[in-house]
Amino acid sequence: MTSAEPTPLHDMAPPPDPILMGFRADRGTPELLGREWGYGWKVQSAVLRRAHHADTAIWSAKMRHKLKPSGIGVVRPLSSSDGRYILGGWHADTWVQGHPAPRFDEIAAASLLLSESIDQAMGVGGNDRFSENPLPQIDLDERPWTTQHLFAAADQAAFSEDPSQVIAPGLDVSAVASSTVAQALELASSVAALRDEVQAPNRVVSSDMVGTTVFDGSSPAVVTEIPPVFHPHAWPVALTVVDGMAWGNADDGLAARWSHLPDFDEMMVRAVLYRLFVHALHPDAKESSLVGLGRMVEVVRARRGSGARTS
Repeated sequence: MTSAEPTPLHDMAPPPDPILMGFRADRGTPELLGREWGYGWKVQSAVLRRAHHADTAIWSAKMRHKLKPSGIGVVRPLSSSDGRYILGGWHADTWVQGHPAPRFDEIAAASLLLSESIDQAMGVGGNDRFSENPLPQIDLDERPWTTQHLFAAADQAAFSEDPSQVIAPGLDVSAVASSTVAQALELASSVAALRDEVQAPNRVVSSDMVGTTVFDGSSPAVVTEIPPVFHPHAWPVALTVVDGMAWGNADDGLAARWSHLPDFDEMMVRAVLYRLFVHALHPDAKESSLVGLGRMVEVVRARRGSGARTS
């Protein structure tokens, strides 16, 4: 399964001894893991990874600690010897056996089960709506932008009435844009015009199910992390569909199988837009990934043209 996201070649040093000792993981040699574990380090039965945004890492740890999902597994966080989830810029989780797999229908189903469990943990039910985003926020006014800022900006821009204003701080206006960046922005402009009003209520959902779901044989899917965003339940499903069809060799029927979800097509258009903005903003974006996104632009255009909308 091809990764949709660039591999961060920087900041891959293993956790220092004091951090390992603090999480009671000081016996064994650290083993570098992949994207599904945030490029963290496995030591014994623990996985240690950088907390690039501390508030979000703490939110995820607390949420995963109290979730009681049905039909899926969720990796549980580990606390340090003094009871903290973050220690010296690192956080830790319990390692579980499993590997990424292009089982996109199962990942989509897992995202709905995860969203339902988060709703229950947050006391959300019926048609209640949050009055405002309950999540820790990444401040896009901060400079310079980190990788976390880039993803947050792309997410916000996908839902913004003026996407160019949101992503402008992340673009190098002093240099001539590369051909792939220019192409991504041109495609994004055409996709943004396909958006319509969203009716479904916002909920706390995962922003990257494909990159945080592992499988071990026929056992239920296990979610290793919850990078939270505030969008309708169809969002993680639509993003899974886009990632799978763009880069994972998913069949053309994947979108149709999930199109019954409220506002699925609105989320799918925005998921393509989100991935195009990530491509334009991320300095390590792979040129080859734009080919798959170009395909998805044609898919959402065709679905709009055929009247395949959900409400």
